[in-house]
Amino acid sequence: MRNWCQKDGRWKDLKIGNTDLTMENYGCLITSLAILDGRTPKEILEILNRSSAFNDKGMLYSDIASKALGFSYKGKHKESPKYECVAETNHWAYLRIPQHFFVWNPDGTIVDPLDGQMKTNNYEVVSYRLFKKKSPNELPKKPVKVIEKPSLTVTIEKPPTLLQRIKAWIEKILNNLARR
Repeated sequence: MRNWCQKDGRWKDLKIGNTDLTMENYGCLITSLAILDGRTPKEILEILNRSSAFNDKGMLYSDIASKALGFSYKGKHKESPKYECVAETNHWAYLRIPQHFFVWNPDGTIVDPLDGQMKTNNYEVVSYRLFKKKSPNELPKKPVKVIEKPSLTVTIEKPPTLLQRIKAWIEKILNNLARR
């Protein structure tokens, strides 16, 4: 296991999905997955970006991510598992940061992607995200093909304001007068 930091200059400015969110400020879950996996956060992010594993707000689709990275994923749980996984805390909520992810170990230590250090857990765990790297005999013999998820963009137009409607009405009258 490598102890990566999301603020590392090699990837801190990389964008998450199709957003302006950066690894430095929003990359704790991605960095935690890299810590579990052993590849760099940059490599993990590239795989997740190619796999369309993020929604348009930068939230991770855990099922897509687990397939793309070769993890098993048993969902979000309240009870601590008997193996290392990703954990969520609301420790920084008072700073308007609603959630933070880190690698949780059953021995009571964590690896925090904020500083990349292993330490005793001082965070209250809100949930455990049961990502687990598959052992070599669990991995498929053939490479897993990740199906690109098509993006869907919905544009919702606001109804015109009263001023806009009056302006359009005046333009219509002027155009009709100009044609005469």
